[in-house]
Order: sequence, then structure tokens, then C-alpha cells
Amino acid sequence: MGAPEMTKRRSCPLRDRRGSVSLEFAVVAIPFVVLMMLIVGASMLFWSKSVLQMAAARTARCVAIGSLDCTYPTPYVNAMLADWGVGGLLPSVVVTVATGQTCGLAVGHYASVSITTPSGSAGAIAPGFSGVVLNATACHPSGI
Repeated sequence: MGAPEMTKRRSCPLRDRRGSVSLEFAVVAIPFVVLMMLIVGASMLFWSKSVLQMAAARTARCVAIGSLDCTYPTPYVNAMLADWGVGGLLPSVVVTVATGQTCGLAVGHYASVSITTPSGSAGAIAPGFSGVVLNATACHPSGI
């Protein structure tokens, strides 16, 4: 009698199911990981925008009340961002302070602060968003 291995009939390679789970995992895992990275990057971008808005509001209030802490607003904002954990994500910001008679449609004496990140600095947060410029503007009544 012949060996059982020799008499066994070979099946069609297209019907062989061994390794199909690994192949399906590879096909699904790559888009899933890319999607998760985009979600994390976008959420970090929105969080950074929110922190910039809070920093603009606090700086506008500081300027409006005439505090000595914000005589130089750029270091004040950079220190605030570093305290909140965004200093490494947004290494440089441009802070513009203006005092005037209006803030949007409101009339009166206001201190206005605008914080802008240079183009491309958002790429440090999320590589897919490297051309995004983050802006934050806030006003506070100065009472002068």
C-alpha cells in the first residue's frame, strides 16, 4: 500500500482558508490605524485652538486692567501656554495687542488681543494639518 500522503488529493489553492484571518486583519488594520491617527491629530488641533482662545481672553483681561505681568504680552502668552502643556506643540506665537473704541460691534474702550501661530506650526501637532494657521482673538473692556 502507498503512503496516505501520496494518495491524498490536493485541493484548489483558491479554496484554502488558512491564513485568511491574517489577511483580513492586515486589510482592515491599516485604514483603522490611519483613521485613529487622524482623529487624534484633529483632536489635538482643536484642543490647541481652544487653549489659544483661553490665552487670548486672559491676555486681553490682563492688558485691560493694566497689570504689569503683561507689559510684554508675547512672553506672558508663551509662559501661559507652557503652563498648560501646549508650549511644545506651538513653539512660537505672534501676539498683537490693540486698544481702541470698538470690539466687533461693541462700542467702548477695549483691549483686543490676537494670537496667531505661524503657518506650518500645526504640523507639529498633526502632520496632516501642516498648512493650518491657528488664530484666536479676544477683547476685554478696559474701563478707561
